[in-house]
Amino acid sequence: LNQNTLARVSLKELAEQVADPFRAAAEDKGLAFSIAVTATLTVETDREKLQRILAHLLENALKFTTVGAISISAAAEPGGRVHFIVSDTGEGMSPETVRRLFHEFFQVDNPGRDPHRGLGLGLVIGRRLASQLGGQLHASSELHHGSTFRLDLPRQPPRTNPVWRRPRNRFSPIYRRGGAPCRPTAKSPSEPSSPP
Repeated sequence: LNQNTLARVSLKELAEQVADPFRAAAEDKGLAFSIAVTATLTVETDREKLQRILAHLLENALKFTTVGAISISAAAEPGGRVHFIVSDTGEGMSPETVRRLFHEFFQVDNPGRDPHRGLGLGLVIGRRLASQLGGQLHASSELHHGSTFRLDLPRQPPRTNPVWRRPRNRFSPIYRRGGAPCRPTAKSPSEPSSPP
């Protein structure tokens, strides 16, 4: 993660902001829409990436739900983690579809591969973004009984350790003497050896 993009994020405020346009669209379709997030729940993360993940999950839920409800919730978990859950009462998916859901270019509603209906990369990108945030994105569903997407995240961003690289040879300037960088020098073949 880029340290410059990290910020303390209120999950309730973020959920409300992301959900606002989808709530209006859901109401236009006659769907119930609910948000359940504790006001004090926060994480330190990349807000933009988290927002992109949630927006795509809500977009899919709205797209495939014609009757019933859509909900988004978040809660704390043991071990310093939190989870978001986006669920719907839409068409649902078969086990085979769920297995292929995060494959590149796979689209549930586009077997003819019409490019005007998207590329089938939304969930793939969502899972990669989740991984970059130190989290995981999973899906569960039952055909004709809706779908649930769960995003697990750490409350603190993953810390990366500096990578130690072995010097290519003993003349590398990485070698140090007394804490100062130096470059070991080789004795010239013509230089006489000191007597024992």
